[in-house]
Amino acid sequence: DISGSWSFYGNRDADTLTFTSEGVPLEIPPGFRTETAVSMQLSSAEDALELSGTATILRGEYKEPLSLADGLLSTLRLQPASVASPSNSQQTSRPIELDVRVIAAESISLDNNYVSGEISSDIRVGGTVEMPTVTGRLEITDGSVARLGNRVYEIESGAVDLSLIHI
Repeated sequence: DISGSWSFYGNRDADTLTFTSEGVPLEIPPGFRTETAVSMQLSSAEDALELSGTATILRGEYKEPLSLADGLLSTLRLQPASVASPSNSQQTSRPIELDVRVIAAESISLDNNYVSGEISSDIRVGGTVEMPTVTGRLEITDGSVARLGNRVYEIESGAVDLSLIHI
């Protein structure tokens, strides 16, 4: 469902479009499959556009195997990210600011070579489209299992606090 108004001339400060949808299948990032309810608003301010709202993960799972060695090597090789500029016909003089909350209505299932269990999430994507940031918290449920080498660990509690991570 899309509602609102957008003016290409005159007072652009009143421009607002609202997007709502239930049960949207997403796979972002690759391997993380979700069914998501989305309620977003794109609004115009004097010097920027703002995309705000909430994405609620109704169901989610991640079952892809992980390679810590490959992840570490790719992190060490990372170059500063560059964002392609839009062509002159697409270019906007205003940045698109983000204020999107991503929450899990139910626990998200993890089952790969390192972890079997469930997590809950409450994160916020901020910054701009050109330089997004992530803050928030992920919590792993009691009874989840971590596998490292030949050892298996039962998790009593665990959390990851994300503090202004640039993505």
